[in-house]
Amino acid sequence: MKKKSIIPPAIIEKTREYVYSLAYSAADSNFEVNHLKEVEKNIKKLSAERELDGNTAVLIALLHDIGRTKFGIYGKGHASAGAEETMEFLDGIGMERRTCKRIARAVSNHSKKMMIHDSYSELIKDADSMTRYKEGEAGDEKDRVYLRSRYAFSGKLTIMHNHDADIAKTMIEKAIDIKGCLEKLIEEGASVALVHQIRIKIRALRSLIWYIRKDVKKNMRVTMEIMDEELKGIFRDYSKARKLHVLRKRIIEVNSSEELSGHLKKLRSREHLSIERKALKKHIDLINDISERLNVIQPSLSSVDFQKSTERMRFSQSIRKVKPDDIKSLHKLRVLCKKLIYLNEMSIIRFSDEGVPDVLCNLNGLIGFLNDNKENVAMIKKIRKNEPMLVRASLYEELMRKFHDSNETLGLINEKLFLLNIMF
Repeated sequence: MKKKSIIPPAIIEKTREYVYSLAYSAADSNFEVNHLKEVEKNIKKLSAERELDGNTAVLIALLHDIGRTKFGIYGKGHASAGAEETMEFLDGIGMERRTCKRIARAVSNHSKKMMIHDSYSELIKDADSMTRYKEGEAGDEKDRVYLRSRYAFSGKLTIMHNHDADIAKTMIEKAIDIKGCLEKLIEEGASVALVHQIRIKIRALRSLIWYIRKDVKKNMRVTMEIMDEELKGIFRDYSKARKLHVLRKRIIEVNSSEELSGHLKKLRSREHLSIERKALKKHIDLINDISERLNVIQPSLSSVDFQKSTERMRFSQSIRKVKPDDIKSLHKLRVLCKKLIYLNEMSIIRFSDEGVPDVLCNLNGLIGFLNDNKENVAMIKKIRKNEPMLVRASLYEELMRKFHDSNETLGLINEKLFLLNIMF
């Protein structure tokens, strides 16, 4: 629930009188007046939908183009000039200093529509963009102003719990699936495809545990946390084989070093043998125990309100915390995206826009590529240290260039992050 506005109506009226007097005196007064009216109408709608203070929003709408209407500055520069005038004007009519700064910041940022800023800056950018592209109007999917307008008209997207989903049953099914894969691995031997499949199924079950564990009773929560740690342990046992496969595949793509490729294949084969032993000795037993515990707690899950689990995600806040130039920050978002992808595929949650899963999958793949490069670099350095003849200086330099060439990928990641920011 949003707080009651601290901005008195008298300040809004003084501001309205001031900016409209400037608009009526501007060179293109008809455009300026109509634009003010349209942006104010848009921002009222958006602030109500996003639970932001309506009075603050209206003041931002009224003042956002004052740099143009008062000083005649068009294009670049009118936003920063408007921010200075906003501070001076609002301070002069007795506006509280912190609120002055918030409004001035939004005025200053409103032309930077290619970027993402604070909530009120985003509010005016979207309200302004809605005057450029009308509701339902087609546009270029790469045009960020068009994208702002499109999602501003349709409203922020939401993640919803599927009340028809049987979470307890799905969890048991996933545990059975993992056991089936493990039995196949023991019978037929480890393979790249089977290792990958087991990792995916473990991720799916862990996503279900993550989704509900904070909304179940304390004793059940402890049980789930233990199961999650056990699954995490199994997952880690399969990680090195997967990393070796990814590195070998990348080596083949960027360089034809058969000697290094053969070495990686041998290392992967050894890791597969280790996995087979662990599957036989402990993995099957762990999954059997997890299945039994899931059967025991199944009746208790029927009384849990899983809608709270969806509300607790706060996906939009997670997106806004991401630092695009920080691989750790990106990887944290990737983990969350994976969970949402799995939960959607299992029909536990759904999105208010059918296009969201594709965006999440694309972003997951792009960040995964960066993360793989980072791991590939670490592994090549280790091999070079232990087996210097396998990774000579020229090959090492070539691989380092390939693994660090990520500018294009970062650009694509920024596009997807921008899209998620305006969608949610």
